[in-house]
Amino acid sequence: MKRGTLRVKLAEAEKVLLALERSGEIMRMSAADIRDRITGRNPSRLQNGTDFFGCAQFFADSKVKKATADCYRETISKVMAFDPHASFSDMTPSWLQSFDKWMSAQGNMVNTRGRYMRDIRAIFNYAIDEGITDLYPFRKFKIAKQETIKRSLTVSELSKLMAVEVEPHQERYRDMFLLSFYLVGINPVDMYALQGIRGGRIEYYRAKTGKLYSIRVEPEAQAIIDKYKGSKLLLNIGEQMQYKNFVRAQNKELKRIGGMERRGRGGKKVFAPMFPDLSIYWARHTWATIAAECDVPDDVISQALGHSTTNATTAIYIKRSLAKIDEANRKVIDYVTSTAIF
Repeated sequence: MKRGTLRVKLAEAEKVLLALERSGEIMRMSAADIRDRITGRNPSRLQNGTDFFGCAQFFADSKVKKATADCYRETISKVMAFDPHASFSDMTPSWLQSFDKWMSAQGNMVNTRGRYMRDIRAIFNYAIDEGITDLYPFRKFKIAKQETIKRSLTVSELSKLMAVEVEPHQERYRDMFLLSFYLVGINPVDMYALQGIRGGRIEYYRAKTGKLYSIRVEPEAQAIIDKYKGSKLLLNIGEQMQYKNFVRAQNKELKRIGGMERRGRGGKKVFAPMFPDLSIYWARHTWATIAAECDVPDDVISQALGHSTTNATTAIYIKRSLAKIDEANRKVIDYVTSTAIF
């Protein structure tokens, strides 16, 4: 915005504030009311009991992180598919119960439905803060939650996965699973976006939390990195296709690894998978499970996975923490390789 335009806007805002002060109206207004009066935003279409979708879309658009905004937009689409005319006043506890049953019939699991419900609750909280509604159906509606089943391989199972003969096109999917494991269960969104290695370490900010990670690259990880070395990114996987598409294909093929035979005239492939539920996300839980089996202290496992809540920030503390995590990762990898079936 040009300086002259900015001065005009400030002058207009001061004029509105002066008029509100003279009339005494400002004493009865919230900060949101004052903002709307200055910007000329008309909240009348978002009055109590109306226009859930308009408010929800405004709320989603206000999110800085694209992934967060997309999650809210997905929730909006889900609500629209169920009730395209839904308003704040319509969304009573019984409406929420009906919506939950509808999602269940659509095949959405408990925690997925809970995520949509929490998004709707966040939109209600936003609308209340903005003075758009004073309705709140969540006082009488409890969002269901189901404990997530830990999904991990035992050291014996991981050893079998490493040793089993796979089809040529499955090799890179297994390699990327192992690389995630060797890098302390790094998430795929972060792994496929890595830029490079500095001083024998990879350093990155986790996409989900913004937390800084620093992981020493062990020889087992380096061998896989060299095999799939990229030109701009650390791994060519991230250069060849969008990470979500790769993860989708990866999870599909990980579930198929194991026995395979062709049957019938057309020679249709019939799979006898070793681990029919396996996905790239198991690498993280597998590392944690095996680390615990190796008697790695719980606090070190938590720090390695980014769960630590400590506020210590001194260089000495950080160096000691990294050293403990490096030692733990080496211990875990040694334990796995010592039992590997080759």
